[in-house]
Amino acid sequence: MNWIKSEYILKGIFLGLLLNIALKGLDWHGTGQVAIWLAGGLAVGLLLSFLRQLKELRHLARNPVGFVLYLLLENPLFIYAGIIFGLAGGALFVKPPLAEDTAYKLLGYCMLGGALLGYGLGELQTAVIGWYRFGLSIAICAAAVVGIFFGLQEADMLQDVNRTRMLGIQILLGLPFFYLLMFVATAEESEVEIAALCAMMGLGMWLARFPSNLPALGLALPIVLYMVYSVRTLNPLRVFKYTLRGYGRSQVGRVHDALMSFNRAMQLNPKNELARAGLIRLHQTVDVDRLDAPTRKLLNPNFCISEAHRLLISDQKPTEQQLESATRLLTFVAGEWPELRAQTDYYLAVAETHSKNLDSAVERLNRLLDPEQWAETDKVRARILFDAWQLALRTHPTLKQRVGDIQIQLPGRRMEALRAVFRKQAKAPNEDSLRDFRRELFHELTEEEYKQATVNGPLEDFDYDYAESQGRVLLEKSEHYDQASLLLRIAGHGKFTHGPAIFETLAATAEKLGKAQEVIRFRKMGRDCGIAVTLEQLAPEQKSVFFQQVKFLADQAFQNQEWDEAIRNYKIFAFAEQNIKDTLRNLSTAYEKKVMIIEAIRTTEDALIRGGGKDFLEKKDVYYHSVEIEDLKKRADEVRSYFDVKYCVNKARTILDSNTNDLEMLEWAEHLLKLSLVMNPKSIVAMFLLGRCLLRRGEREKGVSYLEDIREMKYSGQDERDAYELTLRQLGTLYLDEFDQVDMAIDCLRTFMDTEKSGANTLYDLGRAYEKKGDLVKAIGYYQQAANFKDHPIRWDAEEALQRLRQGSSQPN
Repeated sequence: MNWIKSEYILKGIFLGLLLNIALKGLDWHGTGQVAIWLAGGLAVGLLLSFLRQLKELRHLARNPVGFVLYLLLENPLFIYAGIIFGLAGGALFVKPPLAEDTAYKLLGYCMLGGALLGYGLGELQTAVIGWYRFGLSIAICAAAVVGIFFGLQEADMLQDVNRTRMLGIQILLGLPFFYLLMFVATAEESEVEIAALCAMMGLGMWLARFPSNLPALGLALPIVLYMVYSVRTLNPLRVFKYTLRGYGRSQVGRVHDALMSFNRAMQLNPKNELARAGLIRLHQTVDVDRLDAPTRKLLNPNFCISEAHRLLISDQKPTEQQLESATRLLTFVAGEWPELRAQTDYYLAVAETHSKNLDSAVERLNRLLDPEQWAETDKVRARILFDAWQLALRTHPTLKQRVGDIQIQLPGRRMEALRAVFRKQAKAPNEDSLRDFRRELFHELTEEEYKQATVNGPLEDFDYDYAESQGRVLLEKSEHYDQASLLLRIAGHGKFTHGPAIFETLAATAEKLGKAQEVIRFRKMGRDCGIAVTLEQLAPEQKSVFFQQVKFLADQAFQNQEWDEAIRNYKIFAFAEQNIKDTLRNLSTAYEKKVMIIEAIRTTEDALIRGGGKDFLEKKDVYYHSVEIEDLKKRADEVRSYFDVKYCVNKARTILDSNTNDLEMLEWAEHLLKLSLVMNPKSIVAMFLLGRCLLRRGEREKGVSYLEDIREMKYSGQDERDAYELTLRQLGTLYLDEFDQVDMAIDCLRTFMDTEKSGANTLYDLGRAYEKKGDLVKAIGYYQQAANFKDHPIRWDAEEALQRLRQGSSQPN
């Protein structure tokens, strides 16, 4: 159990002992004896405390009151022990009129009850906060007192008026010692202890019949005292105690403890002057090099800087003493916390300006305003930069001449000053001086300065709304066009989601002034703003303006045959879903002019999906005819989703089925089929048609090669089955008539015989094949089957072959 909880239990035990002594029924003589015990215990506690702090006496001897307070606050253990043991001695050794065994039992009950009450109040202090604790404290203590009162009444201890009054007086006489326990406690005073004290006071006043003519006041007065003390006195007293501890500990060299006390006092009341003065003096006198790491962490450089600010920045000119004090604080911080150098430099420059040490102030300000002297991520400098520019430009004429006017003209400085103003204005938007300062800085801002500051993109701490509003005001007057244009361009650069409308305003003004190139430039800027964000981020009116700008730029580029620019803009405008066919038509033409055939194909396919007409079909023929085989191979995976393989096959089939011998048409068909095979290398249909095409062009061996490859493949689907079967039929004929490979011809034709497409011609060819092979029996058999097709023209050739073979001739006609 920690000491703080022990303090609450000991306070409860004290109240239990006090109640026990009151219940003994002692007269004034007995009460005096108890008082001697109690005072003696306190004296022993003070003596032990004095002996413990004796070595520190020389530091505090000049202030006896302070030394006594220091003894009390720094030695709660001895004070508690002295008071508790003194009161316990009085309870044990001052003889009561009660029987001895009864007295001991009563003592045990009172001490146990007091300990439980103290423990409960300690738990209440840590578990509940705010107004709940405020109300619960008095409710619990009042309930305990009421319980005691009715217990006394039940035990017939209140029948004797004189005894009852003496009981109340004894309770009241003991309460100052209870308050002393509260005062010297390590734990901060809280509502729970005050509630216990006021509850016992109320009980004592009621029992003592004080005041006798108005006994109800004895109950009302403690309640009022509790309310006033808890609300008005409790926190100031806490601050006072911590401040006293801080002063005492600092005087005896206990820096760590002193810092803890002063810091807690300032935390409870940042405006407490006594605590502030003690903390300042401690910071000024401490030797940091001799402090350990935990103590160093308790030092508060920000407090020192804020104190310097208070001394230097006020309506009244600081006195020499204030300047000296501020300079000491700032020098101390600068030496111990170099990361705060920007702040200390600024305030030291202020102090030097007040002291008319302008050369040093100029040097400090020049260094502070030079970004190359500082890390870009220095947040301390960023916080103080506005004040530094104010000091350099608006506070002192010499500083303005020697620092401000020079620094503001250097690259990047005006933008730094503006950003500092905007950061400050975000915290104080209604300050007139800030608005004036901002206007002055904006008036001289150049495009080059802004560009240098925004190499990595728009700035988060720059007021682009202000730039837009000022630009629109200036744009109303043609003589301010250049400055208005700059401010609106800056606004558009920082406000992408509003950029299209901002730049369209500039474009409209430029159009009125006859600045054609400016019109195009501004609409490109508006377009670029829209590109920088998603379309969902643009408001409807901004999106409408954005697409108007894109359409204008696209048409302008198309007219000027600037195909790259036209493609870029038409691709964007396609998302508008307005005049989509015209857009895709122009886009495909631009791709065509740039010889970007695959992109033109994609655009055309998109147009046809959207209902494009005859002209897009004609474009499709041209583009598929123009695409290079090698280009398609490189981009096969990329174009697979939209490349129309079916079109290539069907178009080639149409050409071949027309029985044309036009070489250009056959070359087109071959090209289309090769494209389809790039996308689907195992397409039996495409390979069959390509074989046909090559055969028709006279490339017999290449054509047969494709057909032979098909024979080794497995088909899937009806189209591939048909192509496979027709391949067998054509190969059989070619083997028989051109390549004199009778066995292979027989093999193909016999396999083809198993299909539904076979008939009289196949039987006749098999007959010819067997005749060539010399197997006349089989040849006659197949000729006979072919001749049985009475309505087929091949019947006559078959009958002629039969007649020849039967007459003994072995050579076909």
